[in-house]
Amino acid sequence: LLLVRFHLFNRDFDAALKAIDAMLRADPKDAVALNLKGVAYRAKNDPKQARAAFQAALAANPAYLPASQNLARMDVQGKDFAAAEGRFKEVLAREPKNEAAMIE
Repeated sequence: LLLVRFHLFNRDFDAALKAIDAMLRADPKDAVALNLKGVAYRAKNDPKQARAAFQAALAANPAYLPASQNLARMDVQGKDFAAAEGRFKEVLAREPKNEAAMIE
């Protein structure tokens, strides 16, 4: 995990993706790794792959807030405000006191 963050911080997205793939070989349903994969693809300006990775993270763990936040940010960037709002309402339905979802 630290290696992935190191590569992302240094904007070496291909190296980050390689490290993430190693994490996913160990656990293909690791929501953290899948979310980081989306972060790397979004940084590489590949929204299709990023969205797929964020959705896979949510499929692995529907309550994983960072993936919901990242998808909502992509929705806002794409001017789909209703979809972004819906994502945060889903989080709040599961966790009514989730401050991060309330703030976003």
